[in-house]
Amino acid sequence: MVSLRPLKELVLSDLPQRDVLRDVILSERDELTPQEFLAKLEVWLAIRRSKKERSA
Repeated sequence: MVSLRPLKELVLSDLPQRDVLRDVILSERDELTPQEFLAKLEVWLAIRRSKKERSA
């Protein structure tokens, strides 16, 4: 299993309260299978890239 607790702590401290990526990550279970983690990671990265493109 992959623990999301360190990632959740990071987004709580580094991302603004109304950030979509923050909300998505915090809504996840605390532990995911490696396969679930990799699938969700692709989505999280897509959200992050989209946010960067809109702010550029």
